[in-house]
Amino acid sequence: TCWKSLLNQKSLDNCGEQPFKYTAEGYINRFKHKLSKIFSVQDHIMAIQKLSEDIIFVCTHFVSEKVKRKLNYSDTYIEEILRLIDETLQNNQDIKTDIEFEVSLKQHICGFAAREFQKMHEDFIQTNDPYRCLEKTRKSFVMISKMCSINETSVRRRQKNSPTNA
Repeated sequence: TCWKSLLNQKSLDNCGEQPFKYTAEGYINRFKHKLSKIFSVQDHIMAIQKLSEDIIFVCTHFVSEKVKRKLNYSDTYIEEILRLIDETLQNNQDIKTDIEFEVSLKQHICGFAAREFQKMHEDFIQTNDPYRCLEKTRKSFVMISKMCSINETSVRRRQKNSPTNA
């Protein structure tokens, strides 16, 4: 289908690195857009750009909230982002968009989110790696072990030297 071929045209690795910009297709639409800018009137392209910026803002906030929690990544995060985008587009049907815009916007947002979630996942793994955790607490374990050993030796000596054991 059409959206599948659109998805394959662009690598997600580069999506979301630059600000999202919706551009007019066709000479007539570009001309109308330039006239609207000259007369400071919001045209269809400006409305779509504003809508995309609003959606990006909401999704960026969502990603930031998930990253702040310092939990591991969940597949549901991307699903939730896609749901947020779909809901916002559904609630703004007065602004006509096409499948190319929708796919491009989703790729842009998911590209940014994927990089943030990848970093979050790596940080989580690093923080919760059992070997690293043991290494951090190694000195404490050694100290506790020595104290227990000293205490045990002391208790044995006292038991050995006590008059009840004689």
